[in-house]
Amino acid sequence: APGSKLPAERKLSELFGTTRITVREALLQLEAQGQIYREERRGWFVSPPRLAYNLMQRSHFHAMVSAQGRVPSTEVISARLQPASAAVCAWLQLPALSSVIQICRSRRIDGRLVLYVEHYLNPQYFPGILAFDLNQSITELYARHYDLHYGRVRFE
Repeated sequence: APGSKLPAERKLSELFGTTRITVREALLQLEAQGQIYREERRGWFVSPPRLAYNLMQRSHFHAMVSAQGRVPSTEVISARLQPASAAVCAWLQLPALSSVIQICRSRRIDGRLVLYVEHYLNPQYFPGILAFDLNQSITELYARHYDLHYGRVRFE
């Protein structure tokens, strides 16, 4: 069952009559296939089913994950106004040395870290955004408070 802990490597090697090195190689192959995952100092666990993600369907992270019976969470790592790099200024079509709002967040599914996201915003279009709870859906925040709806998304 998803989330079930596998027996220790030593136990598996005894069970299958092989060396721990062979068991470890097999476990690493299963991990590479997404069948199992490892938690530091806890062992190996059966992976839950993969998420279905349709790039053509615009759905925010929490809605997509929840719709598939999983538990999403977001944690703000940092959120601040800061000088933008030349690359960020170019992406946002801002003059060199402009300041931007940078929001860094991590995303988890069922408690497992799956994403790191950086948002760069032109402060002119998002006044007061740093006062909001940025652990919630930024997509919904954009729509509700700034009347901004995604027309195009770019992943890099």
